[in-house]
Amino acid sequence: IDAVPASVEWGTSYADPISWAPLFTNHRIIYLPAYHHFANPTDRYAGFASLDPRLSGKLAVLATPEGQVLRTPKSTPAANLYRMQSTLTLTADGAIDGVATYEMSPNVDAYARAIVSGASSMSDLANNLLERTMEGGVGQMTAGDRGDLARPLTLSASWHSVHVVTAQGDRR
Repeated sequence: IDAVPASVEWGTSYADPISWAPLFTNHRIIYLPAYHHFANPTDRYAGFASLDPRLSGKLAVLATPEGQVLRTPKSTPAANLYRMQSTLTLTADGAIDGVATYEMSPNVDAYARAIVSGASSMSDLANNLLERTMEGGVGQMTAGDRGDLARPLTLSASWHSVHVVTAQGDRR
């Protein structure tokens, strides 16, 4: 498959440059002309369908003998969403037990793989996420093989949050 190096700015600047300069770009990705497709082989967590939103809608300078400038595809909502299905059980003492599974679009999948790979443990990841909520709690997460980019990452969680609901007395 013919692949052409493409120089881009990987970051949060989306303005086109007023003039071209060597520092306009800071990263190299590839362009596959037969498929009119950009890919970032340097992102170990991104599959073929994923392109980091910070690389989307950017000017790309192709390293061809003639030189060419294209624009990477704009990011779409469909490429940056996830779906969480959860069940919450309110216990008699006001605690919540929860379980959840996640389905992710390619860009969110790459982001989740990076987070899971950087966690010291899946329990620590779950508990760190719970610490950021008003309810708090303890939990556990499980993830599929984060290195298998040919398959979507499977991600699930379970948690227990105590004292989420407090008794307010009789409300007559």
